[in-house]
Amino acid sequence: MGHFGAGWRIFAVFLLMAGLDIRSIEQSKNVRSKEAARVLGLAGMGAKTLVWEWFCTVARQGLAQALLDDYCR
Repeated sequence: MGHFGAGWRIFAVFLLMAGLDIRSIEQSKNVRSKEAARVLGLAGMGAKTLVWEWFCTVARQGLAQALLDDYCR
Protein backbone atom coordinates (compact mmCIF):
# COMPACT_ATOMS: atom_id res chain seq x y z
CA MET A 1 0.00 0.00 0.00
CA GLY A 2 3.01 2.27 0.41
CA HIS A 3 3.30 2.58 -3.37
CA PHE A 4 0.06 4.51 -3.66
CA GLY A 5 0.14 7.29 -1.05
CA ALA A 6 -3.43 8.40 -0.39
CA GLY A 7 -4.63 5.76 -2.87
CA TRP A 8 -4.45 3.13 -0.11
CA ARG A 9 -8.15 3.82 0.52
CA ILE A 10 -9.22 1.79 -2.50
CA PHE A 11 -7.56 -1.30 -1.03
CA ALA A 12 -9.56 -0.85 2.17
CA VAL A 13 -12.74 -0.60 0.10
CA PHE A 14 -11.86 -3.83 -1.73
CA LEU A 15 -11.30 -5.55 1.62
CA LEU A 16 -14.72 -4.37 2.74
CA MET A 17 -16.23 -5.60 -0.52
CA ALA A 18 -14.63 -9.02 -0.08
CA GLY A 19 -15.80 -9.26 3.52
CA LEU A 20 -19.38 -8.38 2.63
CA ASP A 21 -19.40 -10.42 -0.62
CA ILE A 22 -19.97 -7.31 -2.74
CA ARG A 23 -19.05 -8.17 -6.30
CA SER A 24 -18.85 -4.73 -7.91
CA ILE A 25 -18.18 -1.14 -6.99
CA GLU A 26 -21.74 -0.31 -8.13
CA GLN A 27 -23.10 -2.55 -5.36
CA SER A 28 -21.16 -0.56 -2.78
CA LYS A 29 -24.02 1.97 -2.86
CA ASN A 30 -25.97 -0.52 -0.73
CA VAL A 31 -23.44 -0.31 2.11
CA ARG A 32 -24.12 2.15 4.89
CA SER A 33 -21.36 4.62 4.13
CA LYS A 34 -20.95 5.98 7.67
CA GLU A 35 -20.55 2.49 9.12
CA ALA A 36 -18.21 1.41 6.32
CA ALA A 37 -16.08 4.52 6.74
CA ARG A 38 -15.78 3.88 10.46
CA VAL A 39 -14.72 0.26 9.87
CA LEU A 40 -12.18 1.30 7.21
CA GLY A 41 -10.77 4.17 9.27
CA LEU A 42 -11.78 6.75 6.69
CA ALA A 43 -13.39 10.13 7.22
CA GLY A 44 -16.07 9.07 4.73
CA MET A 45 -16.53 6.47 2.05
CA GLY A 46 -18.53 8.69 -0.27
CA ALA A 47 -20.63 7.78 -3.25
CA LYS A 48 -19.73 5.10 -5.77
CA THR A 49 -18.44 7.85 -8.09
CA LEU A 50 -15.86 8.76 -5.46
CA VAL A 51 -14.85 5.12 -5.07
CA TRP A 52 -14.46 4.87 -8.86
CA GLU A 53 -12.32 8.02 -8.77
CA TRP A 54 -10.06 6.40 -6.15
CA PHE A 55 -9.81 3.27 -8.30
CA CYS A 56 -8.98 5.19 -11.49
CA THR A 57 -6.38 7.33 -9.71
CA VAL A 58 -4.56 4.24 -8.47
CA ALA A 59 -4.91 2.43 -11.81
CA ARG A 60 -3.39 5.38 -13.72
CA GLN A 61 -0.21 5.15 -11.68
CA GLY A 62 0.75 2.02 -13.61
CA LEU A 63 2.36 0.29 -10.66
CA ALA A 64 0.99 -3.21 -11.25
CA GLN A 65 4.40 -4.71 -12.05
CA ALA A 66 6.05 -3.10 -9.02
CA LEU A 67 3.26 -4.45 -6.84
CA LEU A 68 3.66 -7.95 -8.25
CA ASP A 69 7.42 -7.83 -7.83
CA ASP A 70 7.14 -6.72 -4.20
CA TYR A 71 4.44 -9.25 -3.42
CA CYS A 72 6.38 -12.14 -4.94
CA ARG A 73 9.63 -11.11 -3.24
